Amino acid sequence: MADSESLMELSEAPYEAEAFLQQLIADHPDLLAGEQLDVSEPRKWILVRREVPVSAEEGGGRQWSLDHLYIDQDAVPTLVEVKLASDTRSRREVVAQMLDYAANSTVYWPVDQLQEWFEERSIASGTEPELELEGLLGPDCDPELFWRNVETNLRAGRMRLVFVADRIPSPLRRIVEFLNVQMDPAEVIAIAIQQFVDSNHELRVYVPRVIGQTEQSTARRGRGSRKRLWNQDSVIQAFRNDGYEVDIPTVEAIVAWANQSGILARFRDHFGIPGCWFACSLGRRRMTIFSVKSERDRPIATIEFGLMRKSAPFDQEARRRELLKRLNSIPTIEIPSSEFDSYPSIDLRLLRDDSVRTAYLDTFDWAIKEARNVAESS
Repeated sequence: MADSESLMELSEAPYEAEAFLQQLIADHPDLLAGEQLDVSEPRKWILVRREVPVSAEEGGGRQWSLDHLYIDQDAVPTLVEVKLASDTRSRREVVAQMLDYAANSTVYWPVDQLQEWFEERSIASGTEPELELEGLLGPDCDPELFWRNVETNLRAGRMRLVFVADRIPSPLRRIVEFLNVQMDPAEVIAIAIQQFVDSNHELRVYVPRVIGQTEQSTARRGRGSRKRLWNQDSVIQAFRNDGYEVDIPTVEAIVAWANQSGILARFRDHFGIPGCWFACSLGRRRMTIFSVKSERDRPIATIEFGLMRKSAPFDQEARRRELLKRLNSIPTIEIPSSEFDSYPSIDLRLLRDDSVRTAYLDTFDWAIKEARNVAESS
């Protein structure tokens, strides 16, 4: 380049091999054009794994292999398949293949396995999983809640299917646009990543372009509206708007208990349901213990056994059962004995009674003390 005002002519060049493009997007997820997918809140990703095994039956071995699995900041799994335009399979066979991946992943990918794959890949690349998540979610991220949201999205089929190529043939484009309108809550897109080089092949420029987002599909998914930021006042207002004015003192009392006990209260929206999640600090980790939410039909308190089981001593079934027994000893609270591994909810209206609420919070004071004792001794 002669000087800073000179222009350099670049010409489009084919990729040396499909493997080069696969490695390129593995190393540089930003090439998936997150700012084009969502202008108001550009998508960001962590790579979970390359060559992801997909089974077609319970306990079955690898039947297929997905090129890349990413997850964005809203815990939406993003399945990526890479094919060069010269590969004619990119028109029909690859679409059917991707639908196989999507259908079977919702059934046969346990979220614990996804988390394990991510941690293994992160460590192998010389980084720390916790730091990668902080880069995606921010310094106040809650990894346990993030992976729970991944599980919720996966089981609901809330995912993104992405076809990547150097060029997107017209037949594939029409299929993608059709699927993107018809499939809900899944999103289907194609991304053309063109390679441009200078005359000496010393400079390479990559230009991604999203294909398949029609006006109809964009409107249906609400693109262009900025994600709402929640705080205590807005969550309280949501309870009021849903007709639960009488339960607001209960929510405020629980938040006050959290503040006095050094418990982190995080206000957010979980798939359209506003609420507050409560977590205690265990050194570098956090353990989310329960949440209160304004469901459409009733206000609820959810016991987060599914998240607690990842932290000692509640990684032991006996200790989770003990917590469940203590909760069920409180008058009016009845949680099925089989729910010690999941996310059972009770009606928040049960906690209007001061004695019941006090006993409920005392039970979690006990649980927090047990967890902190283990954390301090380890």
